[in-house]
Amino acid sequence: MIKKRVFVDADSCPVKKDIYELTERHRIPVIYVASYRHITDHYPGEWVYVDPDPDAADFYIVSHAAANDIVITSDMGLSALLTAKAVLVLTPTGIIVNDKDIPLILYNRYIGKKERAEGHRTKGPKPFTEKDRRLFRRVLSDLLV
Repeated sequence: MIKKRVFVDADSCPVKKDIYELTERHRIPVIYVASYRHITDHYPGEWVYVDPDPDAADFYIVSHAAANDIVITSDMGLSALLTAKAVLVLTPTGIIVNDKDIPLILYNRYIGKKERAEGHRTKGPKPFTEKDRRLFRRVLSDLLV
C-alpha cells in the first residue's frame, strides 16, 4: 500500500503551521508547493518551488498528486481537477470538497467571474477565523488517520 501524502498549495495558505504539526504527529509526508516569489524555510517538509505563473503550482500538484493523497487548497478550479482523480481536497477552512459539489462550485465561480468582467463587485472570501482553524485541524487530523 502506498502511503498517503499531503500536498499544500502553499503561496497563501494560512494553515501551514497546523499542517506541519499534524503531519509530523502522524508521520505523513508533506509537500509544500509555492512560487519562487514565496521562498521560505519556516516549516520542515519538502518544498517545491515553481515559476510565479498563476497556475504553475496547480499544474505541479495535479501532475504529482495521486488517489488518496490529500491536497490543501482554496482554489476550486484546482479542486475540480483533483477530485476527478480521487484526490482528497480540503480547504484551509476545513471544508472537504467532494466531486458531486464541483458542478455547482464551478458554476458559481463562472457567474462571479462574469459579474466582475461586467464591472460589478462581488463578495470576496470571508476573513479566516480561529473557528476555521479549529475545524481545519479536526478534519485534517481525521483524514490523516
